[in-house]
Amino acid sequence: MSSTYASVAKDAHMSSWQAHEKSAWINKMQYLSDIRVLVSCASDGQIVLSDVVKTAPKVDGLRHRGEVHDFCWLSKVQLLASCGLERHINLWQIPIKTPVYQLDGHQASLQQ
Repeated sequence: MSSTYASVAKDAHMSSWQAHEKSAWINKMQYLSDIRVLVSCASDGQIVLSDVVKTAPKVDGLRHRGEVHDFCWLSKVQLLASCGLERHINLWQIPIKTPVYQLDGHQASLQQ
């Protein structure tokens, strides 16, 4: 299976859908049970939230200028924090497609 596809076991068979650009490498995938989405971030600079029941992207367009290395779901405040090649952390309020806050001041790109 290609690294650009999200997949889920459903009724004893696999379903897949394209969530990122074909040439992108997935850096992290995580299922968030409280909002029922599969979140993925990749080298194409996108964060995609996918509906695993409908097997399709639910929210896309959460973009960084460069590769996205990691993300973290903050369930108490319902925010998604993400980091990548840029020297800041973006805080996203789903489904708003622009960061609601940006944590600046880092000296280098951020990773896990």
